Amino acid sequence: MEAGNARPGVRGARWAAWGLAAALLVSLPGVGQAAERVALVIGNSAYHDPDAELRNPGNDADDMAAALERLGFEVVLGKDLGADSFYAKIDEFQEAAREADVTLFFYAGHGLQVEGENWLMPVDAKLEKKWHLQRRAVALGNVLDAMRGTKKLVFLDACRTNPLARGLARAMGLSRSEAANRGLARVRGVPGTLVVYATQADEVASDGEGDNSPFTEALLAHIEKPGLNVFAMIAEVAESVFEATDTKQRPSIQSSPIGLGNFYLAPGAAPPITVDPTAGGTTPPITVEPVAGGTAPASGDAAKAYYEAAE
Repeated sequence: MEAGNARPGVRGARWAAWGLAAALLVSLPGVGQAAERVALVIGNSAYHDPDAELRNPGNDADDMAAALERLGFEVVLGKDLGADSFYAKIDEFQEAAREADVTLFFYAGHGLQVEGENWLMPVDAKLEKKWHLQRRAVALGNVLDAMRGTKKLVFLDACRTNPLARGLARAMGLSRSEAANRGLARVRGVPGTLVVYATQADEVASDGEGDNSPFTEALLAHIEKPGLNVFAMIAEVAESVFEATDTKQRPSIQSSPIGLGNFYLAPGAAPPITVDPTAGGTTPPITVEPVAGGTAPASGDAAKAYYEAAE
């Protein structure tokens, strides 16, 4: 056979090989397709102010990132970030999540509220005047604006006592306790958004004595349990934190559960859960605060019992 007659078959084989390679590339996670679950995980421990250094946020971020990857999230991880690096991670997260259905933000580190707005502290934050917040801190609202999808989950382990607020307190004429010990404020509600606080509004959470904070330790223990609706999972986290802190710390949630009533981070067979709000004892140690337009989890869902008990 002449060489010229063989070329069409060779070219066809090459096109077939290239087509197969392209199909394989598209089928690989992160290649040729956007991730459906994307998380931004930040842990700030090594603050430049020696009085502000924290023990656990770096560990908390590493362990949460690993757990979320096991749950199918593409994770954007940042640790010990200055202001510029923090904003760069938000940009990276927003780009990665542009077509995501589920986005999640986990933050461990210093945070504070000023006039009802929450601010997260980069490790190089130095607050001596109110306007310093705009240049040297990160507004939580900036992160929320970067979140995409119909389901948005926010976990804030950021209510630790904050010595970085002392200079700001003086500039604003506040007492040290008013600026440093008020924890975080409630955020505006957005449909499909669940915000989980390590402790109740205006209170301070513990950094912990082990490798993780009490809140993150409890979250790690329950977030991968199969078959738990996200509300039931958070109720178990709250129980664990309540017990681990000798009833001093009570995690709380704020939700607009449209689109979240039947959401599972780890699908699978659910373990039996029985909660009787009329029985003796205390109600589960979790505060459930639906925002305007929100509803309780779907009827028949195990999480509904937790909701009713908290109510």
